[in-house]
Amino acid sequence: MSDKKTIVVTGYPKSGNTWIARLVAELVGCPINGFWSHRKTDDRGIEELDRISDYCCYKSHDQYHECSSRINDITHLVYVVRDPRDIVISGAHYFKFKGIFPNSLRSKIKKMFKTVLNGRKKTHYYCRIPWSQHVKPFIENNIFYVKYENMLLNPKEQCLRICEHLKIKVSEQKLLQAIENQSFGNKKEFFKKIKNFNSYRHLRSGKMGEWKTQLSKVQINRLTRELNPTLDLLGYTDPSS
Repeated sequence: MSDKKTIVVTGYPKSGNTWIARLVAELVGCPINGFWSHRKTDDRGIEELDRISDYCCYKSHDQYHECSSRINDITHLVYVVRDPRDIVISGAHYFKFKGIFPNSLRSKIKKMFKTVLNGRKKTHYYCRIPWSQHVKPFIENNIFYVKYENMLLNPKEQCLRICEHLKIKVSEQKLLQAIENQSFGNKKEFFKKIKNFNSYRHLRSGKMGEWKTQLSKVQINRLTRELNPTLDLLGYTDPSS
């Protein structure tokens, strides 16, 4: 890639990769140079290219074997995990499913439900494998990971974890400013102001737990049953999660 130290932030689609990548890059003070795999590059994978740094950050949805095959090119790898039940909801709002009317959210949820459970290339290339198949190799190989929900609930603590992993020191003022700058509310207002509606649409709500009201009991039970023990390993089977 380059002589710079490379940070790759990867995870299953709709796990919060864009948000975490932007936050990591701001903490480090480096640019986001696009998608690591370079299969696609858009304005959500590029930010602050004028930042001067010894580091460069990339967003990715690559699987473990794709990252490990180029591990010598990666200085630091950060994996992003999100409750797959919320990924169903987020993906249903985001992806364009052929043959489904735009206002048919229930039908979109059914498609995304099948995507998360079984993988579905028609949803998106990066969704071609099930959520569990994407997540498990990273966890089993002890790759550093950040839970989306923990970042929402306690961003300062999680940012300190990230800094420790990256072996960088950041002042509390800079850390808190990075969190504020990359908050969903501020980011949505920024993209709206500059009329970057693609990125604005990508940052839908940033909420957690929407699955509790938008998935049917049958869907919840099946996801919980079939995705164990991965859910349990990550702490997503607790009734309060």
